[in-house]
Amino acid sequence: IEGIGLDGISNSPIFIDRNLRVLRPCILWLDQRGVEYTSKIHNTLERAGITLALPITPLLTITKLIWVMEKEPDIWRDTYCILQPKDFIRMWLTDNVATDPSDASVTMLFDGSKLRWADYIESLFGIKLEKLPEIIPSYKIVGYVTERAAKVTGLREGIPVVTGCADGVADILAAGLIEPFDILIRLGTAGTVSTVLNEYVPSGERYYLFAHVSLGKWIAQRMFPFGIPYKWLFNTFFKNEVEKAKVMGCDPYRYIESMLDIDNDESIVFIPSIDITKDPSYFSGAFIGIKDVHTSSHLAIALLQGLAFAARESLDIILSLIHI
Repeated sequence: IEGIGLDGISNSPIFIDRNLRVLRPCILWLDQRGVEYTSKIHNTLERAGITLALPITPLLTITKLIWVMEKEPDIWRDTYCILQPKDFIRMWLTDNVATDPSDASVTMLFDGSKLRWADYIESLFGIKLEKLPEIIPSYKIVGYVTERAAKVTGLREGIPVVTGCADGVADILAAGLIEPFDILIRLGTAGTVSTVLNEYVPSGERYYLFAHVSLGKWIAQRMFPFGIPYKWLFNTFFKNEVEKAKVMGCDPYRYIESMLDIDNDESIVFIPSIDITKDPSYFSGAFIGIKDVHTSSHLAIALLQGLAFAARESLDIILSLIHI
């Protein structure tokens, strides 16, 4: 092993003291405990004339830090540095604290125009910049495997460790998105459409904007509902078919889709929606035009069509960036 690079989930702050010991359990990105602060954060930034690079939701690190400041003041007082999960693992390997632009840029504590922590964070929210780690490019060596870490892991002492990046950004890099307007459509729990930009162009809530591993490049991303409504429909209306497919040893989704008559939708429409103030896997939606002739097959076709149009809508928004 000649070198180590790490990636991990974002917006999951870990609070450590001056002895590099953990002060409290990590607050995972999907934790909703900061929801009460989102409107205040949004309004404060808006009054300050700051264009948002991300929608303000409880998922962001800023909401979690404000929650700890108010609800756990002793923890906040003793906090020396706030790290994301991959940064904590790297600290454990090297005894060095740092983060990279990709993880920093999705916290809402980052100034994308200057590639550093935002000057206004302390004055507007009371978050001391000294508690945030140094930001180092993803590909830079930030430390070396210590003797202690080597004994525990079996790794060779002295292996260089680079800063690394957020898991979503590693995903995008692995898919080959490097040049401007390379585009990736990813279908998972939620769907995403992503592209690469050569400049920082925040837009408020039309799309997410965060740093690429290549310094100075940015990723614009739009999210839409996909896997969760898909799974909900099949588990709700096709329980028997799902169980039969399992007994037959075949994929339930493929089995059920093979039964659908896609040319017979009976004019029912499904409009998916996503509440960006919650976990992005949360969804809501509406079936329109339901009549007594409709069956579960019609609902399934309508849902799949609605998700396809949601993907197209997101793609159109990302494609519009080509003309900026």
